[in-house]
Amino acid sequence: MYMDTLGLSLEWFVNVDHLPFFAGLYQGFFKDEGIDLHIVEPVNHEAGMKLVSAGKLDIAITEPIHMPEAVANGLRIKAFAKYFITGFGIITKSNIKDFSQFRGIRVATPLGKYTKIIIREMAKYKGIEIDPNEIEVIPASYYLVDALLSNKAEAAFAAFENYEVVEAKYKGLDVNFFRFTDYGVPSYGYLVLVARTETLRKKRDLIRGFLDALRRSIRFTLEYPDKAFNALITYVPILDNELNRMIMRETLKCFTDNFSLSKEEWEKLANFYYKHWNKKIDASDMIESFV
Repeated sequence: MYMDTLGLSLEWFVNVDHLPFFAGLYQGFFKDEGIDLHIVEPVNHEAGMKLVSAGKLDIAITEPIHMPEAVANGLRIKAFAKYFITGFGIITKSNIKDFSQFRGIRVATPLGKYTKIIIREMAKYKGIEIDPNEIEVIPASYYLVDALLSNKAEAAFAAFENYEVVEAKYKGLDVNFFRFTDYGVPSYGYLVLVARTETLRKKRDLIRGFLDALRRSIRFTLEYPDKAFNALITYVPILDNELNRMIMRETLKCFTDNFSLSKEEWEKLANFYYKHWNKKIDASDMIESFV
């Protein structure tokens, strides 16, 4: 059987958010579609998008928050499907209960360029004025909960409800969670698939086969979560621990086989980006109707 090679970049290190891809690999679902799937772990959030834009990979995973900046800076990519939905926002130590307590706070984040402005806007949504200069940004890569535990920060920005909230509880830390969309910020907790427009058009059948395999993988993961997790740790044994099993149980609520994207939501994101960074883009610059 002839196999088409398809390269997929994750948005960060391998974790249970990627469970269906590894389950599909292990079960042969991608192979059934004639796809030899190669999964790449990127060096940072932007790397996968850049590789796709440069034509070096076919598909990357990212979050919507990255797309306006990427497209405004000339990356030739568009989101064409989502497969995952969770709460996305800020976690704080339990003594910080509202935005009036954010003045003078230290915030751990992998996304420094967004942090201060989004926190200011979230506070403003509740009628609280915060000067961004009152917030200290602490670069923390992916280790947001560790930054709170080590007292490097009192809050962590860009946390997933299915992941960092569970991790904090497992490590004995009480946290509060502030979801972006609850405070008027259109930064959705999706994981989306992006590709070049040329790829979506020239390799349309291949991408459809990939989505068919992914849909099958998601349904398998939801029906047989233990088998899916065992597939994941077959490829990445270091993930075989109780914390990841706890996160997996919460993450099962997040997978969706409704891959469609809402143009209205992406227009809100584009308008928010224009308002605060003064770069004009449209939803049609960021998404492609494919499913």
